[in-house]
Parts: sequence; C-alpha cells; structure tokens
Amino acid sequence: MKLPRPTGPTPGEASSPDRRGPFDLALVVDALAGGLPGDLDRVVVACRRPAAFAAALAATWRAGAVAVLPVNLGEGRLADAADAPRCLVLRDADVPLPDAPDPALIRPLPLPSLPSDRVVAEVFTSGSTKDRRRAPKTAGQLLGEAAALADAFAGTSLVGPVLATVPPHHIYGLLFGLLAPFAAGQPAVDTTALHPEAVALALRRSGARTLVSTPAHLRSLALLDPGEIDPGVHVFSSGAPLPPRTAAMLHDRFGVEVTEVFGSTETGGIAHRTTRGGILPDRFTPLPGVEIAVRAGRLFLVASPFLPPSAPRPFPCDDGAEAAGAGFRHLGRLDDVVKVAGKRVSLRELERALLDVPGVEDGAVVAEPDPGGRGARIRALVVAPDADLSAVRAALARRFDPVCVPRPLRSVPCLPRTATGKLPRVTIERLLDLSACAVPLRLLERDDTASLLEARIPRDLPDFRGHFPGDPVLPGVSQILRIVLPAAAACYPVVGPPRRIARLKFKATIRPGDRVQVHLAPPSQGRIRFELARNGGSCTVGAVAFAAAPAGGEGAPCAPAADRA
Repeated sequence: MKLPRPTGPTPGEASSPDRRGPFDLALVVDALAGGLPGDLDRVVVACRRPAAFAAALAATWRAGAVAVLPVNLGEGRLADAADAPRCLVLRDADVPLPDAPDPALIRPLPLPSLPSDRVVAEVFTSGSTKDRRRAPKTAGQLLGEAAALADAFAGTSLVGPVLATVPPHHIYGLLFGLLAPFAAGQPAVDTTALHPEAVALALRRSGARTLVSTPAHLRSLALLDPGEIDPGVHVFSSGAPLPPRTAAMLHDRFGVEVTEVFGSTETGGIAHRTTRGGILPDRFTPLPGVEIAVRAGRLFLVASPFLPPSAPRPFPCDDGAEAAGAGFRHLGRLDDVVKVAGKRVSLRELERALLDVPGVEDGAVVAEPDPGGRGARIRALVVAPDADLSAVRAALARRFDPVCVPRPLRSVPCLPRTATGKLPRVTIERLLDLSACAVPLRLLERDDTASLLEARIPRDLPDFRGHFPGDPVLPGVSQILRIVLPAAAACYPVVGPPRRIARLKFKATIRPGDRVQVHLAPPSQGRIRFELARNGGSCTVGAVAFAAAPAGGEGAPCAPAADRA
C-alpha cells in the first residue's frame, strides 16, 4: 500500500519553526493524517528522525490504525513487519517536516485519549535469549506506562529537553525518549546520537538535561574527557544490566547520576534504582502501580498495569530475585546459571567479571551443550586491543573455577551491537565461528559512513604454504575468509551468512608480515563494500552479498542479556 502525498501548503510554509525553541508537530500530524488511506489496519513506523517518528505515530493513532515498531530499519525486517493486509510503511521521507536547526527540540505532543483496551502498537521482543515474538500493546499498557513514568520521574530525573541514544522504534527509546517526556510536558531532542563525541555535542547544543541510553553506549563515554558532559545531566539506563564500573565511571568523570530501569518488552517497566555518588544500590524499587513477590527465588508480578490484559496474575518472570524490604535484589535470569563439569556458574556474573578485567572494552558470553557430556560449554568474545588474552583468562581463573573459564575466549576488534546495545545469540555464535580463522584485527575508526580496521598478517599463516614457494602471497579466498568476513561481522549488523562476492578485483599482493587497512562501507541492500589497502595503495576491492538472517536472529546484533525494556 502506497502513501498519497499530502496536498496544499507544507507545514513549513504554513508555520516556520521557532529556531530559539521547540517546534510544533501539530500541523505535521494534521497533514500526514489527512493523507492516510481510510482502510488502514497497521502502519509500520520506520522513521529514524525522532520528530518524524512522533508525527507518524500520532497520525497512525488518529487514523485508528495499529503502529508496528520494526526490529530495525533494514528492508528485510521492514518486510517482515509489514506482512499483513492493509498495511503501510511510513519512512522519514513520507513525513512533511519543516526546516529546523540541528539539533531541534520537539514541543510535546499531547498523548491521545484512547480506550484502554484498544491495541495501539505491536513491538518485537529482542530475540537475544529466545525466538523473536510480536507483542501487542494496548493503550492502557503503552500510554498508561508513559503517564506513570512521567509521574514517577518528572521534575527530578526526567527533565527536558530529553536526548535519547536509543531510536524510537525500540520500546525503551519510544517510552523514555518521546512518550514519557511528552506526558511530563517536556521537549525531546530531534536527533539520535550514538558515538561519544556526537552525544556530548548534542547535549551541549540542545541544552538537554536528561540522557536516555544503554550500558553499551554509556560505557563508550569513557572516551570523552572529564567534564565534557555537564554534571546537571541525569542519565537513564536500560536494555541490559548496568555494570557498577560504568556507573562509577560516569560519576567520577562527569559527576552525573544514573537511574537504571528494569523491565522487559512483555511486562513493561518493573522497577528502578538510582546511583548515589556513582554507587548502585543493591536493590530495585517497584515502579508505581507495580506489586512484586518473590517465591522460591523467582520474581513474580502480583499486579502491574503494564502487563498484557490476558496475562496471568501473579505473572512469573524469568528472573531470579531475593526479597529486600519493599523491593528486591535481582539475581539474574533463571536460565542464566549453567553447569560445567558439575560446577555451577552464572553467565551474567562471568560476563560482568570479564568486563571488569583491565584492558577489556567489551565482551559477550554464551553457553551451549557440551558434546563431551560435561553439561555446558562456555564460549566468549572479548574486545581488548591492548590486553593479552592469557592475562584475561588468568584474571577470570582467579575468580572462577578453571573449568568455568570460557573456552574458547576469542578476541574481536569490536562487537556489532544494535542501537539498544543488544547482541543476539545468533550473532555471537556467527562471530565466534568467523573469529576462529581471522587474522589479528584492530579497529581504528568507525562512524555512520565507514569503518576502518587494521589486519596484521602473521608470517607463519598456514595459507602461505605452497602459494607460491619462494614468493608467498595471501590467496584471495584467505583474504575473504580471514579478513573481510570477520571484520564485517564485527563492525556491522550483518543480515545473514555470506551468499556471494561481487565486483571482486585483485590489484596488488598481500605478503607475510604486511599491515593491511580494511575499509568497510555500511550495509546497503544486503551488501557490504570493502577495500584492502597497503601503504596507501589498493590491494583488493569488492562487495559481499549476504543472505537473509536465520529465524530467531536479527543478523543485526544485540546483548546476551534478557529482553530488557
């Protein structure tokens, strides 16, 4: 179904935005809603720009349709989300936004008054621990949660303008980046900054007082100089457990405090806790309207207005917990503890210990059945460009039984997390397999337009044997398997396994001991273009085409934590 273009003057012609303050989306919503077909059932809101997303969402609800929030904005995922009759996909180009400064502020849109049992949205669980599922959200759940969050945090933690590093097509980004600020009468910042320098710049230019982010994004802020973030900014974190080291870094470096929100896509928000002096409390406090109970070490929701209407009460969560006053201590997911050769180990605790090792910038841990019958086998990826892996293993062995130390523990130049910091299991497994045969890779630069890595070619690489005797060169197939595919998988949300190589040209040889620069372009139409260069000259160029992602995976990475909201 195609969208008719709005007729008449554009909202920019009718009312120019005030460059000194928030601009109003009301006319944009009117123009967009007036052009929507009258028989719509669903609208896939596929807008990157927060202002376009907010206008498209409001127009969808005004048209009486259900807003579908895609997993990501890749064409394959949009096709999956739009797999329904009378469904329309709205992109940024379909929303007639007026000109605005960068970054602009969005004046709060009033939340609509809709029947509480009306389904207003369909979201997707992250797929990080189990198959991805559609989760319908009623107005009572979604808009009610936004209002409850505003009541709980407005005037203290949730103060506008609000800047989110999480895109609004994710439920956490939608609630905390748009709906809750609007419910609190606070403006949102019309940009989604990701990289540390971009976050600091957007905070300064917009005057934002609240930063909505994830542990993966917050951890990267350590690259900024002390004082680059104003201590008056308050931070919200969700999407995965917040490492205490990250909370302490944010306070020590910038003087900011963090509110961690615990919940899931299915249940909505459950509880929160806020640092004091950069120290995380050991217990969570339930959100207003949420009643919890702990039975046999398991967390139950006795009551919550954010649960699906058909969900049982009490609702059993997949989380271990310990009662603590009116709140609880979170003990990880119930499926988080595995046995290795008779020894019990928590994957969450192991991953946290991995991130605590000096020199480790990021990491991921997974467990799988051990073919030798020892229970589980633990495998891990680590981003530690200046650390010795043997030292990392030794640090883990000092805290865990040696049989629980991940085998293999493989080094990668980076982890391709999604905008919410997630890393689906299928992505971890693919990267583990590809990194097994990779040459040493180091990330040099990465932004929205390109990635640059360095590959160090070992002199004793077996691929040189017989190719050619006395004058060894690296075979073309080795360049693809050992350099290009591992680098692409580490840097980008690859949509699936490689399908074919296109436009491949060999321009110069690669020899033992060479340092090769790896240039990668972001994925476009299922392809990643690459160039291998040495001493400023091009060696190999081409493009890798990828197949669709396997069921249950995103091909676009996410974190090995639960489906956190």
